[in-house]
Amino acid sequence: MAPLWSALVPRRDVRFRHSGEHLYVCRGDGAPLRLRGEHAEGEPRLCELPGTALSDLAERDLLVPNDEPMRRHPSFAHSWSTDLRAEVVGGDQLSSAVTGALVDFGVEVDAGSGVVVLPLTAPDETVRERSERAVREGVPVLVFAVAGARVYFAVLRPPDTACPLCLASRIRSNRSDQELGRLPLEMLLGTASDAGWPSTAAAAGLLAHQALRAITAPGSCPEGLVDLDLDTCRRTTHPLLHTPCCPACRDHVGPPATALVESAATAESASSAGNAERLRRAVDPLTGIIAGIRVTGPDDPGSAVDSTMAWGRGGTDTTWFSPVRSSTVGGATKHDPVEAEVCAIGETLERYAAGIYDPDEFVRGSLAELGTTAVDPRDLPLGSEREYERATGTLFPYEPDLVIDWTAGVDLETGEQHYVPACAVYVPYLPPRKRERLFHPVSTGLAAGSAPAQALRGGLQETAERDAMAVFWYNRLIRPTLDWRSLPSCRARDVLEGMTRRGISLTVKDLTTDTGIPAVVVLGRVDTPERPVALCGFRADVGPYAALLGAAEELEHVFSMYWRFAASGGELDPTREPSDIWDFTTYYCHRSRIPILDFMHEGPLHPAPSPPSEPLSDAEAVHRLVGLLSGSGHRCLATDITPVDVAECGVTVVRTVVPGLQPISFSPAFRRLGGSRVYQAPVRMGLRATPQAEDELNPYPVPMG
Repeated sequence: MAPLWSALVPRRDVRFRHSGEHLYVCRGDGAPLRLRGEHAEGEPRLCELPGTALSDLAERDLLVPNDEPMRRHPSFAHSWSTDLRAEVVGGDQLSSAVTGALVDFGVEVDAGSGVVVLPLTAPDETVRERSERAVREGVPVLVFAVAGARVYFAVLRPPDTACPLCLASRIRSNRSDQELGRLPLEMLLGTASDAGWPSTAAAAGLLAHQALRAITAPGSCPEGLVDLDLDTCRRTTHPLLHTPCCPACRDHVGPPATALVESAATAESASSAGNAERLRRAVDPLTGIIAGIRVTGPDDPGSAVDSTMAWGRGGTDTTWFSPVRSSTVGGATKHDPVEAEVCAIGETLERYAAGIYDPDEFVRGSLAELGTTAVDPRDLPLGSEREYERATGTLFPYEPDLVIDWTAGVDLETGEQHYVPACAVYVPYLPPRKRERLFHPVSTGLAAGSAPAQALRGGLQETAERDAMAVFWYNRLIRPTLDWRSLPSCRARDVLEGMTRRGISLTVKDLTTDTGIPAVVVLGRVDTPERPVALCGFRADVGPYAALLGAAEELEHVFSMYWRFAASGGELDPTREPSDIWDFTTYYCHRSRIPILDFMHEGPLHPAPSPPSEPLSDAEAVHRLVGLLSGSGHRCLATDITPVDVAECGVTVVRTVVPGLQPISFSPAFRRLGGSRVYQAPVRMGLRATPQAEDELNPYPVPMG
């Protein structure tokens, strides 16, 4: 038998160091092993070392068998198995070249276990079958596609990561032209495996190398989908996000089970910088949720504001996994560029999440069948009898025995579960039967946050904000005007003064209702050569100053959007009825409609609220909002609708529903006037002796912010 030293050689990353009577042997990632004995400088002759020392060195993987050169390579240093197995799917030239390289490395190919090497361009049924197997057996999968000199690859470990089917679906659903989305994936990526490509051999070696790393050093594999250009050696990494409702892995993954009431009381929101780092995973044209974020700063060409505006563009087509297509449009205007980007991505993600659902997970039944655990749809509220008459054939009045879709929500005060009509949670929402179209879904109460408390706060505040604006507008209430020039130096004053420097005249109104939640609207007007521009921003918050600041920033954002719209040559048509939120926002940008706003300038002048010494945390704010709404007779319900991919970006999305509060509808003919609040609230507030009739309410559209 040959002596032990003749069968062993040092690893390539092993270093020897002498110090007196000791020899130190180590690798860069571990503590040195100290051996006694005097040896010449440089690498020692292993035959001079005692057998116990050699055994220790071999045990620590500092010496490796001489006939296993792969173990000597630093790239495979983390772990090793003599049982190297892989399965290469596909018989094209590239897959065959990968198989040959693995065999040369001593890997047993097509052994039915180990890493699976799978071309993304394999037939759909093959991708699904291998995905299901990977989830079931915990098998790593190296997916790849080669387009000329570009190589795409990723090591997936479903269900901890996206599965191959998730990735293929995401790439398809992110096609800007969805008419092409169902073409074979190889056509979408422009893939090729012809041996005539000079990069085929390089790609085969690269993929074989990554397959070996997936077997021997799984923790060191690159994260994400790597896009490598072999011509330039330029590397781009795309995020790997689970696709909602993936048939291969949906039963094994999902967003964290959030106990909203408990989480809202404990988890706090992260900083804007921390949010930006997590949210960055959502933005990618190939595998993200949002194709890209465009940011315009105050110093950029064409900027017409003193702040930074960010907005999303393009993104995932949710009809690949949901019955409806979500919006992937959102924007924000902030003085902090990072905050602007974070808010723009957050708003886009909340709109995206609101259109993702699986009808099979709903509870089907009538109000009578669900009993007191369900919210009466008439309390949402719904439309009036007159409105349903005008909407005959498109919207239908509710009957108590009507069977509809319900989804689970939680009472934020008691923690009890209640069922909420799905049409009040998801937007857009597609009812299974025409008869179930009770109203046009709106986004009131939809909010995203870096923690449940932040999302719940945003949802409850928006619900209160829309209610306050609706009660004020429909009843043409005379409310106090706030003297914002009495403010001390603070952010709200800076925002308002910035708009006045651009020639915008401002009127600030206190809209606080009987709920006690402070609410403010800021009306801004400026005359341009094309038209008078009158826009609104409104906000509710736990404190009056926070409501004022929020309304001012919202108006600044709306003006930013308008300037961008005007700069792009956008035109407004005063002859047609509004049909979307932008039409409602700009409805009063016409000289003939300006007088409709006159009542907003009336009312006594009150001092504007000063900034608080210390703002409330999100958890404290949620507690106060729930208390105020409960004290005024309203239940606060919330549903966590966070899809798995949004959760992976560090975001929680909720839909809050407060039965009884008045929503704002984006339909001039159907404003959901079937509830009592819009009529009774002014009486309870002492602003009307008797409630107005439906035909006495303000007939004009609410100026949205």
